This record gives sequence, structure tokens and C-alpha cells, in this order.
Amino acid sequence: MFARSSSPAGFPFICNKCSLQQLRSKNSGHDGLAPNANRHSLTAPALKATRRWSSQSHDSARYQAAKLTNRRLISVHGRDAASFLQGITTNSILPEQRTGIYSAFLTAQGRVLNDVFIYPTHYSPSYLDTLPGTVSRTDPGYLIEVDAAEASKLFAHIRRFKLRAKVNIKLLDDGEWNSWSVWDSHAPSLPWQGGADAATSSTQRANQEESIFGVGIGCMDRRAPAMGWREILPSDRSPHVTRDGDGEVSAAEASLEAYTVRRMLKGVPEGQREIWREVALPQESNIDYMGGIDYRKGCYVGQELTIRTHHTGVVRKRILPVQLYDADGEDEPKQLMHREPNITSSKPSLRTPECPALGTEMTTLSTGVEAVRMRKAGKYLDGIGNIGLALCRLDLMTEIKLPAGAPLWRPGLRWQCTWLDEGGARHGPVGVKAFVPDWHPRGRSRVSERLA
Repeated sequence: MFARSSSPAGFPFICNKCSLQQLRSKNSGHDGLAPNANRHSLTAPALKATRRWSSQSHDSARYQAAKLTNRRLISVHGRDAASFLQGITTNSILPEQRTGIYSAFLTAQGRVLNDVFIYPTHYSPSYLDTLPGTVSRTDPGYLIEVDAAEASKLFAHIRRFKLRAKVNIKLLDDGEWNSWSVWDSHAPSLPWQGGADAATSSTQRANQEESIFGVGIGCMDRRAPAMGWREILPSDRSPHVTRDGDGEVSAAEASLEAYTVRRMLKGVPEGQREIWREVALPQESNIDYMGGIDYRKGCYVGQELTIRTHHTGVVRKRILPVQLYDADGEDEPKQLMHREPNITSSKPSLRTPECPALGTEMTTLSTGVEAVRMRKAGKYLDGIGNIGLALCRLDLMTEIKLPAGAPLWRPGLRWQCTWLDEGGARHGPVGVKAFVPDWHPRGRSRVSERLA
């Protein structure tokens, strides 16, 4: 049983030792945020331009919004809500937070259960008005956005840790409140911002987002550059974008598929089709790069392996965007580009290759002893058309040099997928080319080394 405490620093913790460590960290100048949390942060003027701006263009199609029907919400409300979630999630849940954060739930062994967004609700009058009369409006509350197919499992998992915590946990009805992703299709895809660029303070970042969302429920989607923002709205409302001096304009509604393609092109995994439940590790799933882990926070379920890997381990595999191509008649692609599914042509370069089955092993197209020794390079996870996401061995499928071991990648090494369908028929080979996003810290280093 966890013993909860409230530290002098104002951070909720579940053990006194970690509370004191956090206090020392705060006094030494650290802000207690995840090291990667600000890597994709924009400057204040650029951030405000995402949602409120003085625009010369009145083309509302520039701003698109996709209803995430594949996501569902769990409510956690009560006096102990912040400290309760602090002990079971990978990111810091602070009582004064006004906008949402990206985070994850782990098993005790450090494997991912679910990747989630967690949104404070106690600053939203529209949400508080929907609560039953028996629930205190002054208590903190949160909405957890999770893969809809896994919502009931996460709900049961959270309830296991309730014990004597003063919280009410509820799985919201499907469609009661909806998750939306909103983005500016003209926004530049900025590279990863590290080092001095990541020095935005937690207070400054909170003020930026508060000026954007006001009393609404949402957050900037900082998992990768130009991902836009997320909003939680009642079923009878859709996102609107506010222009300074021009009033509001509706964002053009985009399909869930359009959002998924955009997300995959940026190399952002989401949900348990791509981040396998109780199998995937948070670092291999890029949850650390996407700002979902606070390595300075107190104890939480699954922390031991996560911290050990961060400080002493080598991450040899990561989820990367991949492009499929005709392995027999097409050259390996040089740039990641999406092609609509089900396109047929007499030219291999214009055909959309068949999408491999989920979990298909990626093997080498090369021959010889070396090819046998490094036959398997990862697994294909999911995709749309000719693009997708795959769990890739970095030393085989990319130019990234790992700290330990000799690099195995070499120019001309190509990879493929072959698989059997339910009827036993063989499919493939389909060529697979992995790309390292520039917002990955290692991806940025790789580009710098190549250009040096």
C-alpha cells in the first residue's frame, strides 16, 4: 500500500523520500518538468499564432479538426485526484496545472499499458456544470483520454489502486464528450528544439497555454512539431478558431484517417495497435522523446526499469515511420511521402504496395552470411496506404550509431516484409524503408554527423 504525502514544495508524492528529493531539486533551480517536455515548444508568438492570430487569409480550410472517434475518456475527480494519478503515471500531475499533458500508464515491470493525455477539468465551468450534485466543484478533477478499445481495461486498472483515496472514477459514455485534434495545415514543421531552445520555464509555458485555452479543456500536442492542439468538447460542439479582431471561424472537419496519416508521417505512435499493451517499453515507443516521462518525479508504478534504462541502458529499437515500396521493381525511396491506398498502375513506382499484416517481421533483402546473421530487424506495426509505423532496430535500419556494439547498417542494405494471410496464402515481398524524424534527438545528431 502506498503512503501518500504532500511535500513542502507543493508537489503530490507517494513517499516522503521522493518528496524531499523534489524539494532539493526545486531549490537547486530545476522546475520539475520532464527533460523532453519542452523540446517541441514554440516561442510565445508562434504558440499564440496557433489558435489566436491576426490573419490576412480567411480560408477556414487552412485550419482542420478531426474528431478522434478511436479515443475515449475516463473521469477521475476528488480531493486526492492529483496525488492519486501522480503515483500511477509517468508524467507529473501538479495541482496547479490548467492544461493537459501527455503521459502513460505502465505495468509494475515497466511495460506500457496505455499512452494517454490527462486534462484538468476543475477550471472548466462547462464541465463542472455536468457533474452530479453530490460531487464537490472545488475538488480537482481530470479526464484521461485513452485508446477506445482499451478504455475498459484501463478503467479496471485504475480502480485497483484506489484503495482509500478520495476519488471518484468513471468511464464516460461513448460520445458524451469528444476528443478533437486541431491543426494549422500551413504551420511549419519545425525541427526538434533542444539545448538552450528548451529552456522555456514551466510558468511561462503554462501562461502561454492558459492564454490559448482559457477555461476550456485541452492542451498543445507537443509530441512532435506542428501537431497542433487537442480539445475536449461536449457532443454538441465542434472546434472553433479565434482570430484577433475577426471573431471565430469554424475549423474544417477532417477525417480520422487524415489525422492518422499526418501523425504517422511525423512518426508519432498512438494507441495499442502501435504501442502494444504489456509488451512495448516506453523508450522504444518514443514516449520519452514525446515528453511523456518526467525523470525527476517521485515514485510511480513501473518507474524502476524506466529510470534504469534512462541512466544505464541503451535503447536499441524505436518506433519509426516507414514507407512501403515494390521490392522487385522500385528503387528504395529517398523521402517519406504518402500515397493513397488501392492505387494500381503498370509502373511499380506509381503503385501502392500491399500493406503487411500487423506484427509482420522485417527481414533483409540481401544475401550471404551477413544477411543470415542479422536477418530480423523489427516488426511492422500499422499503416495506411504506403506509409506506416514499425518497431525498428536502429543499428540495422538507420545510420544511428549506438553507444555500444559495432554498427551493422551499411549502404545498400534493404528490408522487406513477407507474410501469410488467414487462408495461408503468401504475400510479398514488400520493401520497407525506415526514416528517422528530425525531431528525434538522435535523428538531429545523425543529420549533423552526415553533413559534417
